[in-house]
Amino acid sequence: MYLLSNIRASKLIDIFLRVDRTDIVLSHLQKITSQPDSLPTSERKRYGDVVFKIHVQRLLNLGRGRSAKQQLQDPSEGT
Repeated sequence: MYLLSNIRASKLIDIFLRVDRTDIVLSHLQKITSQPDSLPTSERKRYGDVVFKIHVQRLLNLGRGRSAKQQLQDPSEGT
């Protein structure tokens, strides 16, 4: 629904990151960045940072069985 509503990409990304749907964010960013000339440099950098942070978070969660949302709610648990 959001993908068809002409919502700005940055707002869409923020919405899905809040609910821990990194799979949707990565898919959307892959589509957006497939044509880098259509994006301003500042947006390319921001989206690149988001992708990097998602992958780092996934590596940190590997083996812990906890989502990023769970870690933000109680970061002391599982350490």
